Amino acid sequence: MSLPADARRCVEETVQKLGGVDVLIHAADAATLGTIFDVEPEDWMKAFDVHVHAVYHLCRAAVPVMKTRKEGAIILISSGAGMRGCPGTICYQTVKGALSQMARALARDFADDNIRVNAVAPGIIRTRFQDGMSEEAKQNNLANRIPLHRKGTPEDVATLIAELVTNDFITGETVAIDGGMTMRMV
Repeated sequence: MSLPADARRCVEETVQKLGGVDVLIHAADAATLGTIFDVEPEDWMKAFDVHVHAVYHLCRAAVPVMKTRKEGAIILISSGAGMRGCPGTICYQTVKGALSQMARALARDFADDNIRVNAVAPGIIRTRFQDGMSEEAKQNNLANRIPLHRKGTPEDVATLIAELVTNDFITGETVAIDGGMTMRMV
């Protein structure tokens, strides 16, 4: 979706098959790890293509369709890492943080068209994304970083997304779903 033609084609096919676009969810993910000196320039740019530029292109294609209906919901999948500092993940934090700001900007721009835009910021969720984490890190997360002392589930995240899609009085927000992890001081 980081290429304008692909984003347009995706939206056109959706309109052709379903008659319109009611909801757009950008949920692409590709973690680029390392400090500013570890991340190669081409990896930095690719992360922006996957996370930020894809939203730009998809919205340019989908929002005009939503405007004709005077209704729509756009959900961007950010991350707790985009809200708080995490060592050794500057690229991932930056692109995920950009999505929260993009949600606010788009929400303001499209409010008069009744198009709501929000971001969801998952913390540690039981998915393949966490597979590379060491057992020590997993235990530290449960014991010390997550106040609820458990990981979230994909179903937890899906429930939040469904609420943001159906609740027509929430826009411009980034909602953390992380067992309280991003509120911690220590």
